[in-house]
Amino acid sequence: MNWSDLQPGVRVAIMTLAFVVVAVLVWVFVVAPLRASEANTSSQIASAESQLEQLERQIEAVPPASDAELTAWQSSRDALLGQLGPESELPLFVEALVRLSEAQGVDAFVETTDVTSVGAASGQGQLPSQVEQVIGAIRGARRVSLRVDAFGDYGAISRFVAQIGRLGWVTELGAVEMQRAFPEVAAQIGVVVYFRAAGANGPDGGAQQRPAAGQPMGAQGGGSHG
Repeated sequence: MNWSDLQPGVRVAIMTLAFVVVAVLVWVFVVAPLRASEANTSSQIASAESQLEQLERQIEAVPPASDAELTAWQSSRDALLGQLGPESELPLFVEALVRLSEAQGVDAFVETTDVTSVGAASGQGQLPSQVEQVIGAIRGARRVSLRVDAFGDYGAISRFVAQIGRLGWVTELGAVEMQRAFPEVAAQIGVVVYFRAAGANGPDGGAQQRPAAGQPMGAQGGGSHG
């Protein structure tokens, strides 16, 4: 039976049914998902606006810093900057680092891995640390990255790492990796120490030539652990 053989009423009924089926399919697979997505997006926007309003109210509720707090912050900043020695003190810092390792019974070897101006990391897309944000205000401030290879028992190396920040220079600890090297523990410690370059913020008398980055400092400490 051909389409032309059907009665006009039957043809109309079939076309109407086909139209209804197509409309249902379009609604189920096109319109309904779009409406659901629109509703979900509107809900997310409303939630984000509500969170933003709450955050704004919290910020507005924070009282301004008092004179005592401002004074304390300024004193803390001045104390930090007062520890920023000239770059010529790098050999002294390495010597102090080696003596500290010897005092803890740790064998340590120190070498430089990188020497850059403070703020150079942020120029490469890296976020500066809190120390760099403060020291970055000093013209000519420098950061020297050191790698310390240490060998000793776990307790001695832990004490050594914990006391690096007490040597009197402005330092930051990077990654500390330890692995068993029977009968000892081998550790690789990243240390960043900050200096002011020669001629920055006053003369730097007696400045010594610093080792090239990546070259050993020639500083090696021998522990007494045997």
